[in-house]
Amino acid sequence: MKIIKYFTYLLGIVLVSVVGLLLLVNLVDIDRYKGRIEHQISQALGREFVIEGDSELKLLLHPRVVLRDFRLANAPWGSGANMLSVGKVEVQLALIPLLGGEIEIENLLLIEPDILLEIDKDGQKNWEFESLGPAPEPQDKKAESRGGLIVTLHKLSMDRARFVLRDRVSEKTTDLVVDRFTIHRSENEQLKWQLAANLNKIPLNIEGTTSFLSELLRNQPYTSQFSAELGGIEVTLSETAQQPLDVNGLDLKIGFKAKNLQTVSKLANIELPEFGPIELEARVSHETEDYQIDLQGAAEEIEFALNGKLASSLDGKGLAVEFWAKSPDTQPIAKLAGTELPQIGPIEVKGTVSEAGGLYQLDLSSSADEIRIELDGQVAQSLDPKSMNAEIRVQAPDLQDFAVLVGSELPSLAPVMVKGKLADDGAVYQVSLSGEAGKIKFDADGRIAESLDGSGIDMNLAMQAPDLKMLGELAAADLPAVGPIDIKARLNDIKGGHKISNLRAQIGSSDLSGDAELAHQEKPPRILVQLNSKRLDLTPFETPEQPKEEPVEVQASEEQVQVSDKKVFSQEPIPVDRLKGLDVDISYKAKRIQSTSRELTNLELLLKAKEDRLDITLPQARMAKGAIKADAALDATGASPRVRFNLDAKQIELGQLKRFKGSISGGQTDLSVNLSGAGKSVREIMAGLNGKIIVDVGEGELSNESIELIGADLIIQLLQAINPFAQGSDTAPLECIAVRFDIEDGIANTHKGIALATDSMFIVGDGMIDLKTERVDIHIRTTGRKGVDIGVGDLAKVIGVGGTLASPSPVLDAKGAAVAGATVSAAVATGGLSLLAQKTLAKVIKDTSPCQTALSGTKAEDLKQPTPAIP
Repeated sequence: MKIIKYFTYLLGIVLVSVVGLLLLVNLVDIDRYKGRIEHQISQALGREFVIEGDSELKLLLHPRVVLRDFRLANAPWGSGANMLSVGKVEVQLALIPLLGGEIEIENLLLIEPDILLEIDKDGQKNWEFESLGPAPEPQDKKAESRGGLIVTLHKLSMDRARFVLRDRVSEKTTDLVVDRFTIHRSENEQLKWQLAANLNKIPLNIEGTTSFLSELLRNQPYTSQFSAELGGIEVTLSETAQQPLDVNGLDLKIGFKAKNLQTVSKLANIELPEFGPIELEARVSHETEDYQIDLQGAAEEIEFALNGKLASSLDGKGLAVEFWAKSPDTQPIAKLAGTELPQIGPIEVKGTVSEAGGLYQLDLSSSADEIRIELDGQVAQSLDPKSMNAEIRVQAPDLQDFAVLVGSELPSLAPVMVKGKLADDGAVYQVSLSGEAGKIKFDADGRIAESLDGSGIDMNLAMQAPDLKMLGELAAADLPAVGPIDIKARLNDIKGGHKISNLRAQIGSSDLSGDAELAHQEKPPRILVQLNSKRLDLTPFETPEQPKEEPVEVQASEEQVQVSDKKVFSQEPIPVDRLKGLDVDISYKAKRIQSTSRELTNLELLLKAKEDRLDITLPQARMAKGAIKADAALDATGASPRVRFNLDAKQIELGQLKRFKGSISGGQTDLSVNLSGAGKSVREIMAGLNGKIIVDVGEGELSNESIELIGADLIIQLLQAINPFAQGSDTAPLECIAVRFDIEDGIANTHKGIALATDSMFIVGDGMIDLKTERVDIHIRTTGRKGVDIGVGDLAKVIGVGGTLASPSPVLDAKGAAVAGATVSAAVATGGLSLLAQKTLAKVIKDTSPCQTALSGTKAEDLKQPTPAIP
């Protein structure tokens, strides 16, 4: 213990000072020559030495010397004025030995000694005296025994002493206040030690016996036996040594008991858990060559032991020890570590450590429940990981055995085996890792810089799995059983972060390749991703289409429509704060992307996020013999986020889309969408939306089922009700379909902007949707063309939609029949085409070119005219 070491320093300083004064007392009258004595000691130590009190000298058979109030100055940089001060010293000498040149101290009593030891921030010690010079060379032991001053101490006592050690390197202070301390000869010719003190305000009591210090200094057989109690800690020590200075013939036994760690916590001034009781027994013996070590103990419910040998040099050479530890579970370990751990057990660790040829060999095995860990390898004698070569193996019957460790459920994958190798060639660490969890396999091979801090990484990574479903179970995600999976990549570190390059992933029939960089040390963190696919199949990830419900007919008038309070557009704030501190640049190119409803080719997609702005761009893509371009932006730099969306599709052939196959052939379509708005939620943005939507469908062949191309259940039902050729031919020539919406300040209007023309009929629609209130008011009229045998009553039907987007209600005029079950909200979700069903009828006129009229746009003066009554 450091406290014993420094206590020895303190005692040595006191004894040197007192013995020096005693020598002077025998030669001179201190009071007469006080100034000369102070000067000589001050010169010798390089510090001011002052004797302030009077002295007494009585020369009888037992001469007695009394010294009062002397002090030694501290180092110039010290915190206190004095390093040593003593209130009173009483010395009783044996007269006869004194006449023969020997000093035999029968009793030495120090009253109120106060010693301050200090270490500054640079490690300089105040008990190192510059004027003393280098230590003298050791003399021959025989010559030393024949000459020199012989000092014998029979009894030493201290009353009311204080010793303070201030270490500014560790910023710790040790304060020892001694009530009583004695050393005296016992009846069996040994020194008996007794100490009653307080160490940092913790009671300290020590009792013991030792051989005479002269025997220790002469390297003669030496014994000691101590028992100590510090707070709740009990320590016992017994020692014998044939040659103590050479540590030969050593037999040292140490016992340690503590109720808990709280006393250690107070002494070290650190927080330690309530852990205990602790018992420890250790024995160290040494004969001629090796130290034999035997240690065993228990800490709460943890048991441990260590035994073996260590070469006599005490530098780690010739080490060969065995060790083991047991615990019923992880809870005692968690308590000692001051953290929470999952409860597993029993736990057992055992192994050996040996040294040969300058290398340490470690073999370790451990078990926790069903998990087994083995480690073996070598490390250089310097213990600085140089020349390290280690291998680790982890085994478990099933991956579920690790569920408690990770704190979540794991799927059943059996068995689990992981192997790893770590080697150091003097420059970098060579790392190799491979493992299996059921049918999932992974490998990592490469190097890491010497620092093991994540820099200098150059690793090749690989993983194989039967399908995504198995990987999804690992991450508690529901993924389709698409496979097999084969992924390879290379991991490197770059300035401020890491990079994944040469990514090659094959997932079933889909593939993915590219590079990714994450500069996580930069501010803001920078993410750069470039990915490519030859083929990407999304159909396994799509939700299966639910069967449509059959429409239910109800009777309703326009006045009977009930408005629901339910809203389609969310008022939840848009999480624009996630854009803050982002610097993201992602690009993706694909030769072919498949989904259930469509197929895209030659696609390029760009995503950038920086400085509170998000931009998504589709520079190019081809679909159904046509071309598509799109871009969207979110600007969060202002008080309210601003959004923009543009879509331009040219010559999309509807008949080529899976959704419309069998319903329509031909039908080349142009689609243009331009929208912009601002708001903190989708509802706010829709309430102030501006822009337009234009759909232009060319000639084709239309079947009765093809009404779905408009995208709204409502219109499907309406056309089924009014279609003049529904009972005739299964197909009809399609001349055109046209849709145009103009949106201003959240109001979507169309003036004759919904049109469909066949060789038999026209369908013309007007309407309005208030995106602020989500109220819907839409009307559509059918008109027969010349030469079609249709009744007059059938030609004049007007169908309307009222209510809200969340709860739309189809209506007819007072004499008509309403058609229920239509959902405008579903129409909106189809991507824009169904919006033709969401407008108010302004007025209906006969028009030989309704599609051209729809595409020409709505005049402002027409919008201001009142809606005419429905005939």
